[in-house]
Amino acid sequence: MSYTPSLGMPTHPTTAPPPTNPTGAPPPTNPMGAPPPPRPPLAPARAGGPRALGVVLGAAVMAAVVGPVAGPSFGLAILLALLPVGVLLTTQRCTRAVTAVLTVAAWAPLLVVLRADLGVAAIVALAAPGLTAVAATTVRGGDPLSLGGRAVLRRIGLATGHAVLGPTFVARAANRLLAHRGQATATTRGIVQGVLVAAPLVAVMAALLASGDAVFAEVVRLPTVEGLAGHLFIGVAVGWLVAGALRAAATPAGHDPSAPRRRVDAAQAMGLLVPVCGLFVLFVAVQVVAAAGGADHVLEAAGLTRAEYAREGFFQLLAVAALTLTVLVAIRVWVRTDHLGRIPAPVRHVAVLAAALVVVIVAVAVIRLDLYVDAFGLTRLRLWSTVASVWIGGCFAAVVVRLLGWRPGHSWLLPATVAWGLVLVVGLGLAGPDHLIATRNLALAAHGRPFDVGYALSLSDDAVPALAEGWAGLPPAQAEWLRAGLCDRPPADASLWGLNVAARRADLALAHLGCPGR
Repeated sequence: MSYTPSLGMPTHPTTAPPPTNPTGAPPPTNPMGAPPPPRPPLAPARAGGPRALGVVLGAAVMAAVVGPVAGPSFGLAILLALLPVGVLLTTQRCTRAVTAVLTVAAWAPLLVVLRADLGVAAIVALAAPGLTAVAATTVRGGDPLSLGGRAVLRRIGLATGHAVLGPTFVARAANRLLAHRGQATATTRGIVQGVLVAAPLVAVMAALLASGDAVFAEVVRLPTVEGLAGHLFIGVAVGWLVAGALRAAATPAGHDPSAPRRRVDAAQAMGLLVPVCGLFVLFVAVQVVAAAGGADHVLEAAGLTRAEYAREGFFQLLAVAALTLTVLVAIRVWVRTDHLGRIPAPVRHVAVLAAALVVVIVAVAVIRLDLYVDAFGLTRLRLWSTVASVWIGGCFAAVVVRLLGWRPGHSWLLPATVAWGLVLVVGLGLAGPDHLIATRNLALAAHGRPFDVGYALSLSDDAVPALAEGWAGLPPAQAEWLRAGLCDRPPADASLWGLNVAARRADLALAHLGCPGR
């Protein structure tokens, strides 16, 4: 039998008898070298299909129906028990330790029903989800009864990541169900996944917009269902958390859910963005109608003045803007890109539309706050809220530029948003926030608006020159009160260590005012 000089193997390996292994283990697949390394279990396990979808939907419906009406004790107990019960219903072949921990987490909320002590309720509200997090992340690896403190904290951190990505588990389960039955193409399945992820997000945004805008709440309110926003919010929140718990239970040990991988295609992104854009279009249309005076009867029925209507929705609008900014950044990170690092054109266009609509919403928030300031005066909180709105608008402009593909190979988005925030803070610091507040409030007082002398005296030395110049334009009683309060301010420190430009200017203004000792 001849041998090849390079390999030292027979020329007819098929005639050689197969190698034997006295241990009974299968022979290696590659006898010429080291076996390939095992593939790490990074991807989550296959979703539970119809059972997982049924559990998530059932938990959401039960929470939406029972949670708001069952009272603070019984309703809280039900909401806390839904997480471990959902994991128990969908997980097969649990270890006894995992089953025991989930059972304890399911029964522990009964203490909230048995006792009215707030301390007990707080402990149970923290312990039950914590036990569920530890048990869910050890279903596919690990013993929940033998974890140390650091391991427990890490499991809770992993469970938090799974909770944030809970809708993706539902979308994957729906995708498996549709693919198994052959009822949809890949594009249709992607759209369905995106819509499933968008549903809770749109529900939360709609609830925020409805709680902050009486006219919009009147438009989206169903006349036969009272308190729909609260029911919907609780149902979506609980369904989201249950989906996150099931995702944690279906994920192999060692998987980090926070590691981003570009696994989202254009259809999924479109299914997510289109409902969000639809909600924003509806809200902008309502604002146009309200600005044209077509919703005055709604404000009269709600007992709101224009100023009160302008004030009530500011922070809700900013919360919606922050959520949308998070969604757009996530799409930029997770959507598959081409060889130039650009996301697909349809996704870019819809994302830019969403960003433009949010800029309109932020502008509405700023206009509302300005109307409220015209009625009740400017304060530090209102001034910094306006600055925050301008910063958010600039962030959306940067996101739009990023989505359009400018410098795709450079990570400039975060530095640009931080730099924009620093520019605003430095600019406001140079202008003097308290000086702006005093100047605006004195101008409003000249037009008959109320002036808060006590608040004006609480401002820093930056406001003193403006107050010393404009005090005479106030009503006599307020003018004397303001002048006396200004003169009672302690003089500036004359030493080198107390050098402050604003304090020196305040002393000069008070000396010009005629205050004694200046």
